[in-house]
Amino acid sequence: MNQLKHNYSLSYHDPYDFWASPKGVKIRKSFYTGKLSGKFNAAFYVFVDWLMPEFLRTQLKTQFFLHPITLAQLILCHSLSPMNNFQKTVLAELLFKKSVYGKDFQYHAWGLDMPWMSKNGYYGKNIPFVTHTPYAMEAMIELARDEIFQKQALEYFNDTLRFLDSLKIMYEDEKMLAVSYGPVHETRIVINANAYAAFAYSLHARYGEKEIKTRASETATRITKWVIDNQKNNGSWTYYSDTQPGNFIDCFHSCLVIKNLIKIKKNLPSLEPLVTNSIGEGWEYVQDRFFNKNYNLVRRFVVRDIKDPYRWDLYDQAEYLGLLIDFDLKQKAENFAETVVKKFKKNNAWYCKIDFLGRQWGKNFLRWGIVPFWYQQSRLINLLNK
Repeated sequence: MNQLKHNYSLSYHDPYDFWASPKGVKIRKSFYTGKLSGKFNAAFYVFVDWLMPEFLRTQLKTQFFLHPITLAQLILCHSLSPMNNFQKTVLAELLFKKSVYGKDFQYHAWGLDMPWMSKNGYYGKNIPFVTHTPYAMEAMIELARDEIFQKQALEYFNDTLRFLDSLKIMYEDEKMLAVSYGPVHETRIVINANAYAAFAYSLHARYGEKEIKTRASETATRITKWVIDNQKNNGSWTYYSDTQPGNFIDCFHSCLVIKNLIKIKKNLPSLEPLVTNSIGEGWEYVQDRFFNKNYNLVRRFVVRDIKDPYRWDLYDQAEYLGLLIDFDLKQKAENFAETVVKKFKKNNAWYCKIDFLGRQWGKNFLRWGIVPFWYQQSRLINLLNK
């Protein structure tokens, strides 16, 4: 496999550009409250976005985005392959700048950097997320290896503990703990968000300041126990921990839970007896229910709530490839990656989805799948070169 090289712009369109606009947020709010007008408008714009994504963005003059999670993943991606000092400095300074500190919050953390409406409610542009901040935390650990960035990176990393501690307690007993997606009131508990929270606390247990390591380890353990307790008998995790309408089981969120449990075990080896069986059962479920041998790709859903015209998603492929690497399945990972490249790349452009007609969609929409896949490619190259 050749050395990985990518050309990218530091601003780009995103699959959810329209839905982050004031009009899009309003439609989503109306949709989630069950209004007929919301359902009609949502269906109309999903249809237009599917057929003419570039036209829709041009007509509505949607802004380009530069998401913190993408900056963090590019830093992690380049940490595995050569990157000149200018590139590294630009990415680092932008990621520092994207912290929510001073934007309604007095700690360092990262979010979408765009407004979002979900089933759980409205999240403003500057709301930090526990699903995004850990990527920036990993990037800070990487940047701290460089004397130029060390002081600032460590300061930002250590300060993320205050963000984690600000998350709302959604469930608690003597042994387990579950927290919110962001530092705001929410109505439903998101399982993969808690897997990220446990991982983030485990990072503090391993790399954080001496006086907080024990507490961080204990909190990571309690949240990990809750995540495992919410695993189904067949090895799966639903998106929400409840049985209310709107729940689903999809590939990349399933992979994310497993990925975080693997990372938690690495940071806290004492938890290996707790997480090993859960990881194995989850991985078996993903392989059995998502992997399609005929196409050598993973499908999107086992249980779904909302239908759309897309059959394959690059984000699913990226996270599945990451698990193949985690489990040291070199040959399978290489063969799988080659298939993904053939399907999602055309004339040096990357696409983030493929619809039921076989059309590639989302040209160079970096955040949703493309940059995560680049990162896993970088990891695969390192694995194959060992």
